[in-house]
Amino acid sequence: MTSYQAFYGRLPPLILAYPEGLSPVHEVDQTLLHHDELLHQLKTNLEISMNRMKQQADSKRRDIQFAVGDQVLLKLRPYRQQTVFKRAHQKLSSRYYGPYPILEKIGAVAYRLQLPPTARIHPVFHVSLLKPYNGTPAVTPLDLPPLADNGVITLEPQQILDTRWIKRGDTFMEESLVHWKHLPHEKATWESTDTICHQFPHLMLEDKHPLHGVGNGKPRRSCRTPRPNSRYMD
Repeated sequence: MTSYQAFYGRLPPLILAYPEGLSPVHEVDQTLLHHDELLHQLKTNLEISMNRMKQQADSKRRDIQFAVGDQVLLKLRPYRQQTVFKRAHQKLSSRYYGPYPILEKIGAVAYRLQLPPTARIHPVFHVSLLKPYNGTPAVTPLDLPPLADNGVITLEPQQILDTRWIKRGDTFMEESLVHWKHLPHEKATWESTDTICHQFPHLMLEDKHPLHGVGNGKPRRSCRTPRPNSRYMD
């Protein structure tokens, strides 16, 4: 099925080449000849564009093959890895998870991986999403984070490591260094404390562990909603 048929729901019209001198009217004859020249030029430009796109894609394509049992890292960025709220630096999030062993080669460019039982994702991936793992197999693998039904990775905070105050314009705002579940400590990120409290009201900021073993001298905060005291209520 061509793109024309998919868009319009019918086959494209058949355009025959116009032989010169077929029409007795000179103006009609020249118009149809010019129309044929335009069609020929369009076909030539499309072929040039397709060849250029193919060359650019082939220049970045990796000719890599894996065998059953190989350990590979899995790239999850195409599944829109993100937290439950927008972050300013999405590119700083983890790109690869694993390693995971290859169970089966499917076709020429697809592989089936042995994912954890808790993984909610199809285990067959294109070779472009895989990366050879050359580390020690005994190292604890980076577990797959939980995925929603639409394939979006949702991360939850595990611990507040530290807090700080930064200046944004003319105001000061508090940020918390968040250690996310299923991610190593070095992947901790600074997030707005107000946003963390709004998204995760169960999180206790007073249980944070300051970095380098020293406190910051600031009052500790809690994300719990305060309850009214019945003694002061009418």
